Amino acid sequence: MAAGGLRSANKAETDLWKVLLEQVGCAVCRFVLRIEDTPAEIHHLIDGQRRISHMHVLPLCPVHHRQGIEAHPSRHSVNGCHGGLDIFERTYESEMELVIKCEDWINYPYVTGLLNNEQAPDGDDHVADLNANAQDLACDVESEAVEATALTGAINIDCIHYRFRRVRSDELSIEGIIDGIIKAGLLENSEASQIEAITHRQEKASSAKDERTVVTIDRVAE
Repeated sequence: MAAGGLRSANKAETDLWKVLLEQVGCAVCRFVLRIEDTPAEIHHLIDGQRRISHMHVLPLCPVHHRQGIEAHPSRHSVNGCHGGLDIFERTYESEMELVIKCEDWINYPYVTGLLNNEQAPDGDDHVADLNANAQDLACDVESEAVEATALTGAINIDCIHYRFRRVRSDELSIEGIIDGIIKAGLLENSEASQIEAITHRQEKASSAKDERTVVTIDRVAE
């Protein structure tokens, strides 16, 4: 048996943890403090003195989980750390409010779905969907000052990935975006060497059907 009286986590549960850690990071840092990509660990929600299940979890960084200080109390108060459930929820948000925000971020009701008698995932399909390859993104290309004839000089490209579910940055292929721009006829193969800067970021899409990548090309003539 695992700590807290639970059996050891199965693959579907540990896969969920991996998604939360990779896509959310610390829930307090991301949703309350607006700090992105803080390394986190898994916190189990507790009923009484017992962990509820391996699905009732939150990703929290070590400070907000178990190493709190006065300015940043932790969920647990251990070894003299400043924390505990009451002060944690007064300072930030309730655990369930944070869970719901995590569910929205990864587009999967892993706790509220269980409360509605939905089954927990029992295989790899859901996690594979959560980590959908960036090659599946629709690529809508916008261009500034695009001329029929090729221009010489620096080419700057800015990509905004509108995603209903965040993906790891290393899954967003810049090479794929450039290939799409070339296939659309907005850049020639020979112009790829003129690309001076490429920036890209993720923004929240309102729904899965609104997922797309918007590319802006800024061509600076010599």
